[in-house]
Amino acid sequence: MLLFLASLAYAEGARCVATWRGPVPGCPIEGDVVASATRGSTTAAERAARRQLAKVLNLTADDLVDRVPNRYPAEYVLCTERTLDEADIDCSAETSSVDGEFCFVTFDDPECWTGAVLTVDYGGWRAVIDGRAEMCEQVDARLLRLDYSDTEERRARCQESCAMRTMVSCPPEQ
Repeated sequence: MLLFLASLAYAEGARCVATWRGPVPGCPIEGDVVASATRGSTTAAERAARRQLAKVLNLTADDLVDRVPNRYPAEYVLCTERTLDEADIDCSAETSSVDGEFCFVTFDDPECWTGAVLTVDYGGWRAVIDGRAEMCEQVDARLLRLDYSDTEERRARCQESCAMRTMVSCPPEQ
C-alpha cells in the first residue's frame, strides 16, 4: 500500500531536447533550431522532440518561402527527413511532484503575445505538454481576434515562435 501511495505522489517522465544544425543539402535553413518535448518515457519524449523539431523546421521553411525572394518549397523538401535522421537528441529524467504543484506558462514574443502568464494547476511532465499547447492555442486565437491584414503570415510566424519559445515552469512549493 505504501508503494502505491508513493507512486501516486510522483509522476516520472523524460524531457528530450532535439537540436538540428543547418544548412544541409535539401534543407538550407541556417543556424541551430532547437525543440523540446516531455513525455512519460524517454522513447516517447525522443519521438515527440523529433516531431516538434520537424514542425518548427516546416514552419520556418514556409515562412522563408513566403518572405524571402527567390525561395521555393522544393528547396526544403528534405527538412523533415533530415530532422529524423540528423538531429542531436539529449534526454534527461523529469521527476516532479504532482501533488499541489502550480505551473506558470510564459511566452516572450511581443509581436505575437501580450506577455500574459497562463497557469496550470498540476505539475509533472503532463503540465509541460498541456501548458505549451494551451499557450499556442491562446496565441492563435488572439491573432484571429485582432484580424490583421496579414493574419495568415502572422499566425504562421507566431506558431513557429510559440513552438520554440514557450516555457513552462513549475517551482517547488515553499
